[in-house]
Order: sequence, then C-alpha cells, then structure tokens
Amino acid sequence: MIAQIKEWANSQGLRLNKHILSDAGISVGDKVDVEANAGIIMISPVKSHRRKYNLQELVDRIPEDYDVSEVDWGESVGKEAW
Repeated sequence: MIAQIKEWANSQGLRLNKHILSDAGISVGDKVDVEANAGIIMISPVKSHRRKYNLQELVDRIPEDYDVSEVDWGESVGKEAW
C-alpha cells in the first residue's frame, strides 16, 4: 500500500487502510509503539494486559463497617423517572 504523509494542524499524519490495521491486529483507539531505525518506521500494537477480576475476591475486600446509604441528588430537572 502506498500512502502519503499529510499535515493536520501542527502535526503530520498517515492514514492507514482498515484492512492494514486489521491484518496487524490494531483497531481505532488502540495504543501503538512507533520506532524509527535506519530510515524505517515500525508501528506495532501495544498488548494490554487486562487483569481478570474475581467477584468474590472483590466482595471480600469490602470493609466490614461499610455503611450502604442512598445519596440525595436533589429534585429532578429533566425527564428523569424516579
């Protein structure tokens, strides 16, 4: 694929075809690592490590003296149904 560097405000940008991103495993909003070496620019996805939570472990972390209470947000100002 041939692409062209364009100016966007005070920056320069490169538009990438959706299929190129898909083949690289990159989606809009993903973080990427950009490196330049010997005249070659390499863009690679940054793998995020999502932590898996266990509901029981999270519930166990609630303090014994935790007091559940409602918060009064005031009168309705729109079409809220209370």
